[in-house]
Amino acid sequence: MKKKLFFFLFLLSSCGFKVVTNTNNYNFDDIIISGDKRVNYTLKNKLISSSNTKSTNVIKLNIFTDKEKIIKEKNISNKVTKYEIKINAKIDYSFIKNGIEDNLTIVKTGFYDVGTRYSETLNNEKKLTNLLIDSLTKEIIKNLNIKLNDS
Repeated sequence: MKKKLFFFLFLLSSCGFKVVTNTNNYNFDDIIISGDKRVNYTLKNKLISSSNTKSTNVIKLNIFTDKEKIIKEKNISNKVTKYEIKINAKIDYSFIKNGIEDNLTIVKTGFYDVGTRYSETLNNEKKLTNLLIDSLTKEIIKNLNIKLNDS
């Protein structure tokens, strides 16, 4: 019985599982932003915080963002009950070390409900905008890592 338990524990402890670390091996030299100021400010700060300042892979970014707020749903009395936010981002990037230049376009959309008070509606909009910016940042980082690892 002890041998079986020991053998079972030995198999579990040496299964070869390793945690994959997703380290960002790049540094942003210049980030030029235009478009919606609030989205750009948050996006730029998140991208800079994700970069590795000691890396030799230097990237230049040119980002244009556009935020649209669209009425998604109205009730019978013609009052708005739901809004849609769409953030369009056009990113031109170039790796200075490799000389690779490319662009990508990312569109993120989401919906939020109108609250009973105006302040609730504003909070819902801010929360959704921050979630969309987080998602946009993750997708930009993912695409940059893929492009960097391909070259």
